[in-house]
Parts: sequence; structure tokens; C-alpha cells
Amino acid sequence: TGSNSSLFSGEYLTYLSGRYIEIKVYPLSFREFLEFKQYDTVNNLEQHYQQYIRSGSFPAVNLVEDENLIRTINQGLFDSIFSRDIISRGEIREIGGFYKVAKFVFDNIGNSLSTNKIANTLRSEGSKISHDTVDNYLMLMCDAYILYQCSRYDIRGKELLRTNGKYYIIDMGLRNQLIGYKSSNMGHDLENIVFLELIRRGYQVFVGKNGTAEIDFIAERSDTKMYIQVSLSVMDEQTKEREFKAFDKITDNYPKWLITMDRLDMSQNGILHKNVFDFLLEE
Repeated sequence: TGSNSSLFSGEYLTYLSGRYIEIKVYPLSFREFLEFKQYDTVNNLEQHYQQYIRSGSFPAVNLVEDENLIRTINQGLFDSIFSRDIISRGEIREIGGFYKVAKFVFDNIGNSLSTNKIANTLRSEGSKISHDTVDNYLMLMCDAYILYQCSRYDIRGKELLRTNGKYYIIDMGLRNQLIGYKSSNMGHDLENIVFLELIRRGYQVFVGKNGTAEIDFIAERSDTKMYIQVSLSVMDEQTKEREFKAFDKITDNYPKWLITMDRLDMSQNGILHKNVFDFLLEE
């Protein structure tokens, strides 16, 4: 239910092997956020969503209304998690280099990344950092439940790929605390929110590779599977064609969803178009 330096991802197995049931508790979903704030689930959803993205999803943040106090609480959460649970626990000495890696990943949520790409980019900017160091920093952030890695899955070959996965962040408020809020990130913010909602619902989530095409998410749970594309809008004809085309070479009959913020139903050829608020507010 919270950050604890002695109970990180995987470490509790040493203490509780064979004697535990793991129940992961995430920050507030969008639906829970609306209930927490006592907002209705019909009116002003776009406005509430922007508040959710800007302020973050930790309960403590959403118990207050004052913007300055919200920033103070988020800063306290950020300092506690990063200083104690990552930097101190990981015995990180090059703190400046660590924050450069964190900023790069936070600014590239939803983009395909590899440790080589991150290290090479930072070295081109003058940082002296190795691939192994980047890999260690990413692992520490994942162990602290700040980042979630979404591996690539080859749909044709039916195997996991080791390279160019994606990373998603547990809370936008923490991301904004480090790199600031950027309206240009709205598409990737939406993708991040959909990813978190899927893992809350118990799905294993992968990035799908289908030849040269890419599917944003393959979501699997028990015997069910879904293919999901996420886009801010597909009202532009070129964007619409690109998003639907990603499903073309998938030959099985599992559900295919396109999730956007558009209200107009664009469903076609067996592909279900869902408004993101309808998706997030489902029981």
C-alpha cells in the first residue's frame, strides 16, 4: 500500500516464500478519482481528466484543492521515493546522471526505448554514462514501482523480444514534478492512463510487433486477449487510416479496440472504437 525500502518488488519473496498472497494497490484510477472528488461521471469529464493528469493520482494530493499545497505534497512524495527508495537504496553516487536518465525516460513515456538508446543519447549530450548504469537505474525505478516496463511481443513469431520495449509511469503528478506538465505529451499521457487501467484490471500487457507494424497494446488475462490502439483523436483522415491499418495483418479473432477521446463512433470492420471515458468508467 505504500513505498517501503524493505519490501520492494521481488525482495519480499526472500522473507515470505510460499506464505503470502500479493495484492497490488495502485494510486487512484480515473473512476476512483471522480468518486474521491465527488464529481459526477457525466459532466465535465475532459476538465476533470486534465486535473487528474496535472495533479496526479495519489489520494493525499486529491484531499486538497489549493494548487500550491498540491505541488508541495507531490514534491514531498517525489523526494521521499527518489531520495530514500531509489538513490539511497541503490547506493547511487552520480545523482545528476541518475536524474538525467529519469528525465529522459519520463519525457519519452510511450516511446520505444532501449538502454543503448538512452545511454547513447545522454553521451551525445556530454554525459559519461554506461549502458549497464542506465539498465541499473531503470531496474531501480521499476523495483520502486515508479516505472512499469512493457515488453515487445512478436505476434507472428509468438515470442517476447528483448529490445525496444516501452516504459510507463505510475503517476503523472510525479512525472510533472520532474519535467513539468507538457500539453504536447497528451497523446502519450492517454496511452499511459490506458496502460495503467489494463494492469489494474489484471491484464498482462505487451507492445505488439506485427512485421513492420506495431500495436500499442496486447492485453492478456486467463484465456482472453485484446489488441488495442490508443490515439488522442482519429478525426483526421490520415490518422484514422494509420490507426486502423495497424490491425490489418492480425488474422486471429480476438477483440480489436481503438481507444480515443473522440465522441463520434468510428467502429468499422469488426474493430470497436471506444471513447476513453467510456473505457475508464466501465465496471
